[in-house]
Parts: sequence; structure tokens; C-alpha cells
Amino acid sequence: MADSSLEAHLGFYGVSPGLISSLMVSGWTIDSFAACTDSASGFDDLWGEMFPDQSELALVQKASIKAAWKKLQQPPASSQAPDPTSQAASSVNSWNEVQAPKLSAQTLAELKRAFFRDYPSEVLSPDTCPSGRLIAMAHAQVQKKDIAWIPWKYRLSHQRLEEVQMARPTKMAKTEHTSLHQLLWDDPPSIEVSNANMGYNGIRTMLELNATAYALVQGCHLGRIKAYNLKFLGLISTRLDSDLGLRHVTVLEAQAADRMLWGIIADLTTDKGWSLNDSLHEVTVLRSDMIGLLQPRPKTIPRSFPSETTTVSNTKGKGRGKSKSKKGASSGNPKWVSTIQLQGTSHSICMRYQSGTCSNSNCRFKHVCAIPKSDGTACGGNHSAKDHNSTPH
Repeated sequence: MADSSLEAHLGFYGVSPGLISSLMVSGWTIDSFAACTDSASGFDDLWGEMFPDQSELALVQKASIKAAWKKLQQPPASSQAPDPTSQAASSVNSWNEVQAPKLSAQTLAELKRAFFRDYPSEVLSPDTCPSGRLIAMAHAQVQKKDIAWIPWKYRLSHQRLEEVQMARPTKMAKTEHTSLHQLLWDDPPSIEVSNANMGYNGIRTMLELNATAYALVQGCHLGRIKAYNLKFLGLISTRLDSDLGLRHVTVLEAQAADRMLWGIIADLTTDKGWSLNDSLHEVTVLRSDMIGLLQPRPKTIPRSFPSETTTVSNTKGKGRGKSKSKKGASSGNPKWVSTIQLQGTSHSICMRYQSGTCSNSNCRFKHVCAIPKSDGTACGGNHSAKDHNSTPH
């Protein structure tokens, strides 16, 4: 078998039958032929031993014998071991993981013991303890060093998660119109975040749960992320005078601001290699992004239009003059322009200055007149809105 396989192998690469016969008579096999030399250049010293009856071989025969030997040096395709580096890269770059993996009960218990050791005054009740899914999300980010914003709808406490799960109806899979990936899809419990069903207390609860989750997985110090929460809540709850014409951000606006701030934190931790503690301190204390994103907005003043029922008929007589005076009295507050373009840059106008109540010499808003002109832009004069009519233009 060995001789016949060597004969067929050499014949396939064009070795002449006479040379093949000489090798077979000398007792060469395919295994011994493959191990006769370590390099192709080694054949130059073996031609006389392999073919003692041949004084000189043709160049084409030498090339054919070398080609047959090189083929035997290549391992079979099936025996090639997979590259562990490529396997690791493919597993890391896969998108099979939709949600963070669930943590075991032992891991959760160890995280809580470490939390109470570091923060002995903290209390984790069902209302204040983050849900298992929220802890798993924070844990996965810290382990992978890939910090990202956790949506507010997933920031549930342990008790709230149970309430949501109990309220959800049991869904039976309809296999006749459902694919396999839809059957295996994990739909995590969540709550609805909107301006109608949530207020200040709801925002405070979600921020505190997020802070506890990151402290539980030892992603950052609890005091550092609590400082972020305190400044965030302080900016959205500052008392505003009613005559300023300003309002605080809505729930959805606050959520968008929190998402943008955590985007900055993610960039610092990923691109610059900062720790989560340093990134939180940067956003909370050193940068002004939070103040700009959560600054008060101008109130929208609804325009009132006279209805047909308020028109005075000719039969009213003396009452005509009274109805006109009432109509003029309900004209509403004046509408001011909140921004102004100065040298190609947009600036916010101080609303308190318009009524003469701003006494801050270092106010970050422009102290110019906010009365709209005919083209809709602000007057921009060095006077307030209350002095607009008495100031020559």
C-alpha cells in the first residue's frame, strides 16, 4: 500500500516511470520520502543516493520530485487546529447577548455583603434595593469597562419589579406565525416614562436606584454618584418666580439631559481611560454641561382668540362699551424673545432683567431688551423690557 501510494503520488507530479521504478526497487515509501530532507535545497545532496544508476537528472524531473516532496509537507486541511485568537475575537464581536447575563444568588449576596461593609449606614429595603436586572446591567458594564447610559424605564426597585411582573399578563406563544428568535426573545420588565405619570419624586427614585446599583457592583463610590444626583435634582427643583415667565424641564427633557451627561461620562471612561469616579466628578463639578442642559425654559404663552359668542350685538345698547373694556383687559402677558444673535453666536436673554428683578452682576444670561421687533427678533437694546417704551430707539 505504501509503495503503490508513493508511485501514484510521484506519477501525479510528472516523475518519469523509470525514476519511480528505481525508487520502488530501493525500498522507498511515502513516509520515508516525506522525511528524507528538511528543506527543498537538501535534495542537491541526495540525488546521488536516491538514484545511483543515474549519472545526471533532467531539471524538469528534479522539479517534479521537489514538488511531490513539498506537497507531503503540508498538513491535511482537516487536521489544522483552529486559531484560538480568531475564536476569541469572534466570541467577543458576536451580537448574541441581548441583555446582561443574570447574576447568581451567591454573586448577589457577595455584592451586598461588600456594600454593607463599605457603607454600613445604608439600608437596602425592597423599595430602595435595585432589581436584579438593574444590578446585572451595571455589573456587566463595570466588568467589561464599557460604561453606558441605563434607560430610566429599566431602573426599577426589587419591589416595583415584582409588581410589574405580577401585572403583566401571561403570553402564550403562537408558533404558527412566530419565528424561533421571537420565542427566545427576552423582554425585560419596564415602566413607562412620560410627563403625565411621573414627577420629581419619580426622577429622584430612579437616580437613587441607579446610584445604588453602581455602588453595589463597586463601579464607583456611592458619595461620588450621589453628588451627581443631588446637583441634578437641585437644578430641576429650584424655585422660580412666577413673573419670570420660566419653567423647569419636563420629565422627558430631564431624561434626555441625563442620557447626554452619561454619554460624556462614557466617552471619558472609554476614550481617555478615566475611572468612573473621576468621570462623575468631571461632569458634576468641573463642567457646566449639566447646568446648560437643565436650565429653565421660557413658558409658552397661549394666544387667546375672541369667540363669536363674545361679540356684542347691536341690541345691547349701553353694554357695548363695557364688553370692549373687558376684552382689552384679558390680553395676557407680553411675549418676550428668549435668545439673541450677537456676532454670529446665539445667547440666552435674562428674563428676570426684563422686569428689573435681576441684580446679579455676573449673570450668565445677556442683559438686553427682549421685546420682539417686527421681524420677530429681540430688540437687543441696553434696557429692560419694562423701559422699552420710554427709551428712544
